[in-house]
Amino acid sequence: LEEYRKRREKITLNRDLRKCVIHGDPVFKNFLIDSSGSITAWIDYDMMSVSTQLWDLADIIEDTEALFFLMKSGSGLLDAYISISPLSSQEQDSLPDYIRLMALDTGYRYILALDPSSG
Repeated sequence: LEEYRKRREKITLNRDLRKCVIHGDPVFKNFLIDSSGSITAWIDYDMMSVSTQLWDLADIIEDTEALFFLMKSGSGLLDAYISISPLSSQEQDSLPDYIRLMALDTGYRYILALDPSSG
């Protein structure tokens, strides 16, 4: 956990990025997919919030199962997501930090889930 804290402190997130409504949990299990393999809807909006869209994009990219499906199916979800609200150059520059932080946070939540003393 200490290593996580050290790594997280090194990532500087840009707090001045534009805000919008985000899904908050755009992982593979929340995609509805028809028999042809097309994504028809997203479900599970209980984590929807107002933040930078980089959180959703980082979550999609960090979710290996979702990313593999998107690449294999050619669904264009990432392109569609970005076409609705194109990334500014500042957002493009910041996206790698959000991806790193999402990966760290996923690992951190996994470690906490394994630790019986974490409550």
